[in-house]
Amino acid sequence: KKLKFSQARVYFEEALGALSGDFSDIFLVISVYTNLTAIYLKQRYKEKWASILDKVSSLLVGIPNYICSTEMESDILKYALRKMVLSQDMHSEARACVLLAKLYTNLRQHEEALPFIERLQILNSSLDSQNNLLSVDCYFKLGDLYSQKCLPHIALSCVMVAASLKSITFIDSLRSVDLIKKNSSRLSGLRETRTMLPTQTAHFLRQALSTAITKKEQECCSIIYLCLSELCVHHREYEQAIAYRIKAVSTSTSGDSRDMITLLLSLAWLYVLSNQNTMALDILNSVLDSALYTAPQKGVIYNMSGIALRRMHEKKPAAENFYKALRVAKETRMMQNEAVVQANLGILCLHSKACTLAEHYLVSAVRLFSRLHHIEYSSDFIQILLVLGSYYINTTSTEQGRVYYEWALLVAMETNHFESQLQAIQLLCWFYSTVDVNE
Repeated sequence: KKLKFSQARVYFEEALGALSGDFSDIFLVISVYTNLTAIYLKQRYKEKWASILDKVSSLLVGIPNYICSTEMESDILKYALRKMVLSQDMHSEARACVLLAKLYTNLRQHEEALPFIERLQILNSSLDSQNNLLSVDCYFKLGDLYSQKCLPHIALSCVMVAASLKSITFIDSLRSVDLIKKNSSRLSGLRETRTMLPTQTAHFLRQALSTAITKKEQECCSIIYLCLSELCVHHREYEQAIAYRIKAVSTSTSGDSRDMITLLLSLAWLYVLSNQNTMALDILNSVLDSALYTAPQKGVIYNMSGIALRRMHEKKPAAENFYKALRVAKETRMMQNEAVVQANLGILCLHSKACTLAEHYLVSAVRLFSRLHHIEYSSDFIQILLVLGSYYINTTSTEQGRVYYEWALLVAMETNHFESQLQAIQLLCWFYSTVDVNE
């Protein structure tokens, strides 16, 4: 190995001599100097490396673009950094920190890169740097590194500082959303189970909308409006959710009719949630008239129409739509849709005082839901368990009702659905304090 280094040294010394001080190919000059210095350092030729170390460190720090030609480059840059710290040249020190951070990041040695990025950010603040883009990038890089080290509070503080800078762009806003999503579950110490974005991302999603300039960025706005709408639905801000969903429909660039139908159906559902059932039915009927829907979407239209009509106390038309939805669900063999329709039929029968038929449909829905393993259906499953539990308690089958309440609590705990957990616990507390006081 020592012989190979000696042979390499000879070639690099000949290459340096052949250059004869010509700097026309600056990157070739840097590569030769850097590799030669690395060999001198490895072979401990102090009299050799002492004479060119200053030259190569100056070349590395002074080039506009970063290059890496040897694993010993970090030692050379650290030598340059020490000299700059001693000479109190903060601008050159910042440059050396940038190069060292890039070097370790490219080598995926993030732990080694972290102190140089931290120092660079301090230097930027001390120098009152006008390069805000560099500051923003540093904060996001720090946020990524702190996130990898499982330090969510510090990671999110980097996001907040970066967001306060005037030079933040559309991509920076999305980077903020990504970092918040990665670290929000760590803050609460709970595993992430839902696909919905954390509430803290709302500000950055709106910021992304205000900074969307290019055509490609504006094409992403429809998805961002959808995310904001989902957040509003989660907090029961239905009017605002509808406003965002309408914007999502109007800005959608998808040429697929199925995607547009999906957006319109989700808008209709928001009108149902906000008790604007007539508006919901108008949208559903227009979609049905278009005949652009798929078979599963047709079932969803009938089911949603049934819910809207039930809320308007139109029980017979509601039942007709539910039966149509049930037929479509069975034809398409979509178990989750069938479970939802069975549950809706059961609730309609309860409202119509048809208790035996209501029990049949609700039990059938529970049987189907229990065979599904998708977490997105857990909320519906929990609500049906609670409805069925209340039904049995009201019909004096108290023990059976308690079992369904406890089953709902177990599913809510398994899926980390906190609101449903609270609802189930409240009903169980009521049960033990009112119905079964001796337990």
